[in-house]
Amino acid sequence: MTTVSVAVLITQHFVFDWILQPRWIAVNKSHNLFALLFHAFIVTFGFIIASMCVYNINQAVIVAVVYGMLHGGQDHIVWSTFKPKTENPYDEKQFWNRIAIDQLIHLLVGIGLLNLNL
Repeated sequence: MTTVSVAVLITQHFVFDWILQPRWIAVNKSHNLFALLFHAFIVTFGFIIASMCVYNINQAVIVAVVYGMLHGGQDHIVWSTFKPKTENPYDEKQFWNRIAIDQLIHLLVGIGLLNLNL
């Protein structure tokens, strides 16, 4: 894995998991299957781009589909178990800790999948 592929991974993750995630997905993906699957599709597409820095197109698609399934499953677990204690979850440290852990795991999984010896 090169410095360029790490930069592409971080950039694609920022674009496809943050910028292209509308509020309705962020709010509903923990309890709405359509929102979760739509989000997983978006990040899968983005991961195809990152994977093509390392793999041929066929391998990139397979690795990206695995990433999308793991990403969606992780999001569902992380956010369906979040129970805010106040009306505004943004004021809670627990909310921000979950975001940090969630993003760290997404990136570590991405790095792991880009380092497979296919």
